[in-house]
Amino acid sequence: MEPIIDSPLDKKIPPLVKLLGYAGLIPFVGCAIAVWLNPPIPFNWLEALLTYGASILSFLGGLHWAFAMLLKLSQGEKNYRYLWSVMPSLIAWVSFMLHPLEATVVLILGFLLQLWQDRILRQSSQIPKWYFVLRYQLTLVASCSLISVLFFQIR
Repeated sequence: MEPIIDSPLDKKIPPLVKLLGYAGLIPFVGCAIAVWLNPPIPFNWLEALLTYGASILSFLGGLHWAFAMLLKLSQGEKNYRYLWSVMPSLIAWVSFMLHPLEATVVLILGFLLQLWQDRILRQSSQIPKWYFVLRYQLTLVASCSLISVLFFQIR
């Protein structure tokens, strides 16, 4: 497998990847704003946000399954990636069984754990540097959206 050429520069993120990644933040930010504005329509924006967050967290775990299959990793690292890849889905599933306040905290922790795992993977593999740059940016906005509704629920 040829090493992937990586660059720490944000501009090296492939344009379509950047567009899709940032577009994926629209439900996070939009639902968080709707929770705070509480528009006069009968819709549970908090539930929509938590459901979307759980589905995205599950998706991120699946990436590690693919990385384990495709990257040049030791067998131990591959096994670790396979094991980790199912954890975000389990975290997301557990969040569905909790009160929204606790579910929000669990999802925030899940996103932060996933970012930590992405960082570990980046250090031990040939994933391009832009991947972690993008993951950091997306996790920051998603987590801030969830944190904002956490404060809404507490008040």
